[in-house]
Amino acid sequence: MKVGRTRRLIASLVAAFALSALILPGPTGSAAAPVFADDFESGDLGLWTQSSGFAVQQQVVVGGAWAGRTTTSGQPGYASKTLASLQTDVFLDVRVNLLSSSGTVRLLRLLKAGGGGIVSLRASSSGTLSIRNDVSGTTTTSGTKMSKGVWHEVQIHALVAGAGSMLEVWLDGVRISDLSFATTLGTKPVAQVQLGSSSPVTMDAAYDDIVATTSLVTTDVSPPAVPQGLAASRITSNRVDLVWSASTDDSGTVAEYGVYRDDVPIGSAPGNRTTFSDTFAMPLTSYSYTVDAVDPAGRRSARSSPPLVVTTPAIDPPPPPPGGASVLVAAGDICQVAPKNCAGTASLVEASAPDVAVTLGDNQYNVGTLAQYLASYDREWGRFKDATKPSPGNHEWKTPNAQGYKDYFGPSFLTNGGTWYSFDLGTWHIVSLDSQCIAIGGCGPGSPVYAWLQQDLANDDHECTLAYWHKPRYSSGINHGSDTSSQPFWDLLQLEGAELVLNGHEHHYERFAPQTSLGAASETGIRQFVVGTGGNCCYPFGAPIANSEVRITDTRGILELTLAQSSYSWRFIAVGGAALDSGTGVCH
Repeated sequence: MKVGRTRRLIASLVAAFALSALILPGPTGSAAAPVFADDFESGDLGLWTQSSGFAVQQQVVVGGAWAGRTTTSGQPGYASKTLASLQTDVFLDVRVNLLSSSGTVRLLRLLKAGGGGIVSLRASSSGTLSIRNDVSGTTTTSGTKMSKGVWHEVQIHALVAGAGSMLEVWLDGVRISDLSFATTLGTKPVAQVQLGSSSPVTMDAAYDDIVATTSLVTTDVSPPAVPQGLAASRITSNRVDLVWSASTDDSGTVAEYGVYRDDVPIGSAPGNRTTFSDTFAMPLTSYSYTVDAVDPAGRRSARSSPPLVVTTPAIDPPPPPPGGASVLVAAGDICQVAPKNCAGTASLVEASAPDVAVTLGDNQYNVGTLAQYLASYDREWGRFKDATKPSPGNHEWKTPNAQGYKDYFGPSFLTNGGTWYSFDLGTWHIVSLDSQCIAIGGCGPGSPVYAWLQQDLANDDHECTLAYWHKPRYSSGINHGSDTSSQPFWDLLQLEGAELVLNGHEHHYERFAPQTSLGAASETGIRQFVVGTGGNCCYPFGAPIANSEVRITDTRGILELTLAQSSYSWRFIAVGGAALDSGTGVCH
């Protein structure tokens, strides 16, 4: 709605006022003159007289860039405006989105000079509307409800005329009969309009397009035209690009388009764009797409018909690596016994056809016995066991001595009985470590793994180095978060100029900018990837920590690295084949 709607409305009211002044001269108060209006597009509360717990924000808006919002817990949350002149006949029209509330809360209020109330519109925790006559102290409850988390147009009318007074309420352009009646409101006129509650309240509500005037505010009540011509401009194994003809609306504006796949909403496009890309398609799958149009008042058209039905092709083959480059794929937190959850990522590994597949620990849940490995991991990721270079996680160590891990992968991936080793891949030196420090005699100076890593790096002369283990030194996750036990690994790797560190443990994907072992951004630092997306998914994120660049959850997938002579590139590939993150870097 926003600027266009509010300005058009004000312009129409001014025009009506001017016309009435020419044809039917009379008192100003009897004409349809705008008394007050604000759509918050100034980005501040400069037009309002007083406020508390109320701010202008951009997170919850109805069509423009800004809207007002109160988010309070046991505190007042309101904005009030003292009108330029007293009014005995006022219509207050507001867009309201009640996101949450506790108990019955005040949404709108008209007040007398000095702050005494005249009438309040309220909503219960279930959205039931009621109106309170603040003069008589009586409340009338309606059978009408407003949906929470949805923008509504709400309008209240108060005619202050002693025993001849009247109250009326409209919701989304429809007059609510049981909240509209003759009453007594005294004789003191309206001096202020208020959004929210000046009394302590617990609520989260957004407001927009406020108009106070002296006649009924009428707005567009017709939905937009149904979008036509829906077609697919591009179809790949994991992406469908849609295009359609623009819709029209009698308001002159289409606010947005809704896009549906198999009758489920999957996204939207702004009203000035008639394209949308579904990047979460699966290969060899048929989908049915429709779109609808939404006007500035929130009214939706019918969906396009007939539905567009498309079938995606087989998964796209990966691009060939540059000459002399090697491909390494990685993921951790991979297989459960039941239900099996790692088949999708196993298919991604096979489609990538890498030189090496590394596991980032917790390869087999729940305790990594040999029987569990054979029952689940071996049937999926075991298909490319010959190309696999594993590392253990904390779940492998739930079996004494991590014996299931050792028996399944064999002695080739042990160094003097320790669960760490290294190998070379093209021009890269690759190191596999174990971050279950308490089980391996520690990870710091004086421990077996620290002494081995220090010597291994000293003996290596490759230009580029990559290391991987289970628990991440840095993480924005909240299930485990950053783990300082691997700090000694980072210290040694930084001294030797390593490029990449790969981890799992947190069941999501996170990419960091290059940083030092102490977490300071540095072009010569180590870039870390957390790829706990092998199958046992997913964990949420907390607030992003320093240097976190990309965070993806609710998605299983693998990291595909192309390791060239003095550079590297990456893609995070989700199950289905969509590349959700990609980039390049150079060796130090």
